[in-house]
Amino acid sequence: MNVFISVSLVLMIHLYGVGAYPSGAPQKPEVCRDMEPSAQGHNSTGPQNGISPYNITVSPNKITSADQELTVTITGTNGTTFRGFLLQARRVPTPGTFGPTVIAAVGAFSDMLPKDTKHLNCNSKPKGALTHIARLGGGNGVNSLSVKWKPDSTGGNIKFWLTTVQVRQIYWIRELSSVVEIQIQPSSNNTTPGSPSSSTTIYITLMPLLLALVAQLLLQRTN
Repeated sequence: MNVFISVSLVLMIHLYGVGAYPSGAPQKPEVCRDMEPSAQGHNSTGPQNGISPYNITVSPNKITSADQELTVTITGTNGTTFRGFLLQARRVPTPGTFGPTVIAAVGAFSDMLPKDTKHLNCNSKPKGALTHIARLGGGNGVNSLSVKWKPDSTGGNIKFWLTTVQVRQIYWIRELSSVVEIQIQPSSNNTTPGSPSSSTTIYITLMPLLLALVAQLLLQRTN
């Protein structure tokens, strides 16, 4: 009986330990800020120090309209899979420090989400980050995952920040994408603040001609 209980516990621990945190990254400010899983929760001594086997590709790498979406793809090299992740966009400059302008998530991920993923509210943005809602690939992991993202109405270059979980005890944190240029162009229908509208410009241009015409008519009447 004791042997059966011991074997059962070993199997339960093994099954529990091979996947990412099953419900995804928790909704906590420090999780949005640090993007680091709990070492205790992952039965780990901490993140991996080596080069991550996962790549972040972004297409296009330049946006000129607030309505324009881009595609962010996470891919494992040589078929490497991942079971969990946390993804968000932040303004550049990025590496090194964690000042207020660096750690705040920007933009919003699309509502069209891959299977077993969900939005995470970061920086008071309900769609500011993305994480898994269950172990990806039915617990077997996935090699690639693509999502859509839109910028805020303001410009400013950004990078995508990624934390990936290969198995429960093995994960990489804060991997960065290449720079994405966000250059929101003003609408052509809007006039520059403080500048005259087109109708005002026409009125000012024609005013001398109208005054001359009125003066000529008055002169003809007096004669």
